[in-house]
Amino acid sequence: LHDAARIVAIRSNALRQLAGHGAMASLGVGREQAAELVDGHPGVGIAGVNSPNSTVISGPPAGVAAVVADAEARGLRARTIDVDYASHGPQVDEIAGLLTERLGGIRPVDTDVAFYSTVTAGRLETTGLDTAYWIANLRRPIRFADTVEALLADGYRLFIEASPHPVLNLGIQETVDHLGLTAAVVPTLRRDHGGLAQFTHSAALAFMAGADVDWRRWFPTDPTPRTVDLPTYPFQHRHYWLRRSPAATAAGGGHDAAEARLWQAIEDLDVEALAESLELDGGPEAVETLEPALPVLSAWRRRHREQSAIDSWRYRVTWEYRADTPETPELRGDWLLFVPAGHDDHPAVAATADALREHGATVRTHTVETGRVRRESLASVDTSGLAGIVNLLALDEAPHPDHPAVPAGLAATTALIQALNDNGTTTPVHTLTQGAVSTGSTDPLTHPLQA
Repeated sequence: LHDAARIVAIRSNALRQLAGHGAMASLGVGREQAAELVDGHPGVGIAGVNSPNSTVISGPPAGVAAVVADAEARGLRARTIDVDYASHGPQVDEIAGLLTERLGGIRPVDTDVAFYSTVTAGRLETTGLDTAYWIANLRRPIRFADTVEALLADGYRLFIEASPHPVLNLGIQETVDHLGLTAAVVPTLRRDHGGLAQFTHSAALAFMAGADVDWRRWFPTDPTPRTVDLPTYPFQHRHYWLRRSPAATAAGGGHDAAEARLWQAIEDLDVEALAESLELDGGPEAVETLEPALPVLSAWRRRHREQSAIDSWRYRVTWEYRADTPETPELRGDWLLFVPAGHDDHPAVAATADALREHGATVRTHTVETGRVRRESLASVDTSGLAGIVNLLALDEAPHPDHPAVPAGLAATTALIQALNDNGTTTPVHTLTQGAVSTGSTDPLTHPLQA
């Protein structure tokens, strides 16, 4: 650490001797196009390649300014960087002797952590981080994009930028996208948001991407922090409270019994039993004060129980995590597709049938007149021996002839589910929709009636 701080301080101090004689700029183009832009401007060269769409140049102030103006005239993104020297270029040669003298005595050591250098664009043994390396690190172009590619080629898929504000996240992500790969890119702190809340958020992002985060630092009184599997999408509004442990439930058994006695007294309008449950010591007067509240509490309790019962009868739409399946899952047996009349050629019908056959299923279809179908007729459909049932009736969004406010496909789906229950079908039923639910701003809601 002492040598690291020394290197930073000495190099920063040495660069002051170059102040006023150079400039740097960022161009929103790749390496090849940047090379074309600097061609013809003496002393201006590529100082670093951050991504396939971001290159830094350095050189004399007038030359760098001319390149920026040329890029802007072509409609390209370009901006000067707020420095007055030209690092990662020939200008550094002027302080090479000074750096050699002041950086002498550095003792690089070996490390167990893999080190990838933006000078060599590959893995490097840290014992080679001597004086010559750190001079080259300041003199040569930064091969950041190449280094990210090397990390990706070696299997790394999580990148964490440790900085007060993310400046490399975008370059990493652009490189990942350019290669058609998938990787997580996580910041740490952000400008004006450098507190523990932001750091915890970043730690959570890293944890979601597979990092091994020691959460005990956040929960020092809990030696084994509990976790809950949550969906990563925001549109499903459900609570995910931590369940009480069996021990805690058992410990609360006495309270549950006391609560039951309390509500029984309220429902029976038994004011004396209620006073006893509440352990009131105020005598008859205290009991009398409770009497007016009993009918109100009893009515509330009754309404609550009735509403809970009604809620339990309703269908619930839930989104649940599905474990990864093999790339080519195998299906067996007969599958029956319920298809609305007039939709036999619908792309979703064809795609579903083709996918099932591709994975080994035998497919047959049953056409349904959604506007006239009855529960009894659907119950007569032979579903014995089926491996699976696919319901595509929601594709019919036309109004039901007798109930225009209800889509015919929805009414038919209701009748189908009821019919399958009537005839005792135990075969799994998969009800499919298309564009019925939006997962976010980039996922348009195209067929809300199917929901």
